[in-house]
Amino acid sequence: MRMFAAFRGASVALPLHVAAAPCTGHGVELQVLGSGGPELEDKRASTSYLIWVDGQPRVLVDSGGGSALRFGQAGAHVAKLDVVLLSHLHVDHSGDFAALIKSS
Repeated sequence: MRMFAAFRGASVALPLHVAAAPCTGHGVELQVLGSGGPELEDKRASTSYLIWVDGQPRVLVDSGGGSALRFGQAGAHVAKLDVVLLSHLHVDHSGDFAALIKSS
């Protein structure tokens, strides 16, 4: 099964399960932990982004459903974060926040 994404009017075929590239550990990097919404059928974690600075997780932006698992898979630890930012309190942006706190 393939997933399609449109970029500036062009369709690009992407594999349904794309493995995230590991961070290089140099400079500032943005890792997408989840980009899905509240739908379960797309098999993506909901919205969550992790900002790394020189190989250390520093900022977590949103924590939607499924993102706590992705956070752990990324090798990040809550204790190393400087801040957690929630853009708003819809479940697809904040649903795994409690799981992250509990697991820390």
